[in-house]
Amino acid sequence: VYLNPNSNAYFLTHFSHPSLLPLVIILVSSPNLCFISKIKSTGWNGEFGELLSVQKISEWEIKPALNETENQDSKLENSYPLSEMQQKIWNQSVASGKGIYHEQFLFELDKFPEVSEIRSAFSDIWNCFPQLRIKIEQSGNSWRQTIEDFPADFRALETDQSPEIVLKNDIEEGFVNQLMRCVFFKFDKKFYLLWSHHHVLLDGWSVGILIHRFISLLDGEVI
Repeated sequence: VYLNPNSNAYFLTHFSHPSLLPLVIILVSSPNLCFISKIKSTGWNGEFGELLSVQKISEWEIKPALNETENQDSKLENSYPLSEMQQKIWNQSVASGKGIYHEQFLFELDKFPEVSEIRSAFSDIWNCFPQLRIKIEQSGNSWRQTIEDFPADFRALETDQSPEIVLKNDIEEGFVNQLMRCVFFKFDKKFYLLWSHHHVLLDGWSVGILIHRFISLLDGEVI
């Protein structure tokens, strides 16, 4: 504990040693209590406002803060709010119905690996990026996103369907759980791959990177 001569407030820098426990906190009687922020900066958290009425350090209810890695994992496991841009996109999507912000990329395939390899590459992309596996639900007046364990939505159609029909059906279905999917199909002796996703997941720049990664996996590159 040391005294800051400029503010007449004590700052607690370390209190892990048992010998500090009997100390009576004379700090709380000071009119310029600035030590709470210092406690936070040392890696502790708790109900700091309640400390002002506690007389002994031994009675403080303070728990260690999560380290950076644990804190990031905790954020991934729990729901968190949409960004401002995501909020705008999702609100317009909900208000306008199916079709808006439903992005579709249709590829005609000349050469391609086995369908199982295409499925595997798409699943690798899906599992590699948790932000693709979000579920968006309303919480009060705002929307929150939660990372789920949804499986990758890859489909290989068994019957021939024209690209126009597949595109139309994809729009009509919309997105219920997964907000991204991939459909392999054939028509008139040609093979196609439809990649579709909701714009709330990816902007134009990001989807270009993601599809490039997908193609690289199909080419057998180690990423």
